[in-house]
Amino acid sequence: MAGLARLIVRRDLPVAIVEFDETLGPVRVRVLDRGAHGVERNRVMIQRRRIEFHAHRRQRGPAHLDLADGARLNMYGNSFLLDNLADVAGGALWVMPGGAAGIDTRVLMQSTLEGAPEDATTCPNPEQCAGIFFNRAINNSGDAMPGAVLQVAAGGAGTAQVDLRGVRIMSNRGLSLVSQESAPSRVSINGSLIAENRIDGGFGAFVSQSASNALVLSASSVANNLFMNPSSTVFGTGTTCAPQDDAVGVHLRRSIIWQPSHPLIEASSSLVSGCFRYLIGNDFSGL
Repeated sequence: MAGLARLIVRRDLPVAIVEFDETLGPVRVRVLDRGAHGVERNRVMIQRRRIEFHAHRRQRGPAHLDLADGARLNMYGNSFLLDNLADVAGGALWVMPGGAAGIDTRVLMQSTLEGAPEDATTCPNPEQCAGIFFNRAINNSGDAMPGAVLQVAAGGAGTAQVDLRGVRIMSNRGLSLVSQESAPSRVSINGSLIAENRIDGGFGAFVSQSASNALVLSASSVANNLFMNPSSTVFGTGTTCAPQDDAVGVHLRRSIIWQPSHPLIEASSSLVSGCFRYLIGNDFSGL
């Protein structure tokens, strides 16, 4: 990421805002959590053309990067979430819907600069520009917890949206990679690679628990992930899906999902086949 960045981490804590210009060269900003959760390390490292949230350790709480109450976080270009640990849920990201109707909490992480500030500099190799690597959701006993990459928590009458575009998601560990609890939320993963992660749970790598959730996986590859228990790749509800409207339901399209011995999806209700299109997979028995 280059140029000007404005990162609002959370509104119910002292707002963490980082502004920088690449002409300043390497900058380190220490962001301290003054909330109820203990923090061993919490650092944002900003370098020329690069931003990292790296090596955070959150005790008795969710991810090092948590957003709620209508907070917004946009990361463009050369952006990474690396080697973070949470002992409750959400190794890299924890998101909660807004606290009241009409309030939307949002996260955007993408490898390109579409929509970025005007003075941002193009990443030289977009395929290598955004990554979520080596994050873990593991408690103090060594047991895996939900959402190694992302946990969307229940709570609040508002909504939450998370968009990951052109992101490599690799070498993370938890009960699941993405977990959406029973709250109105939409998670979209587009043009991304999900590989070499470890999933310890028995439901799936992607878990969408409620009819008010939307999970959209498009133009992406899911392969060579290690499942420690029998499960499908995706677990979610089915009947809420409308093929022409991805506001709710599970939508898988234009993707390669190749996880031998693991069916594509297990659903808590019957599926709408039109929400699963143009797929290459090893096992379509769940459809």
